[in-house]
Amino acid sequence: MEAHVAEATTSNVLIRVGDEWATPPVTEDILEGITRRQIMDLLREDFGVTVTQRRIHRSELYACDEALSPPHSPAQRRPAAAAGPTMPADDEEQD
Repeated sequence: MEAHVAEATTSNVLIRVGDEWATPPVTEDILEGITRRQIMDLLREDFGVTVTQRRIHRSELYACDEALSPPHSPAQRRPAAAAGPTMPADDEEQD
C-alpha cells in the first residue's frame, strides 16, 4: 500500500527538496486554504523558487531538506518545521 501525505490534522504540508518546493494538489482532498496559497505565491513571487503541486510520499518527509506545516487557522501563528531551521516564537529573543 502506497502512503502519501495529504495534510496534517489542522494544517497543509509543503516540503523542499533542493530548490523546489512541493505541496499536495487539491485533488488529494486537502483544504485549499488562503494560507497555503499565500505561501505558494510568496515562494514563487518573492523568492523566485519553483512550487509544484504533486503527490508526496510519506518517506519524503524524512528525506526532504525542509518541511512546513502552515496552519489552516489564523489563530495559529507559526508554521511547524519538521526539518531544517525553526522559527523563534514571538516571545523568544532573536539574535
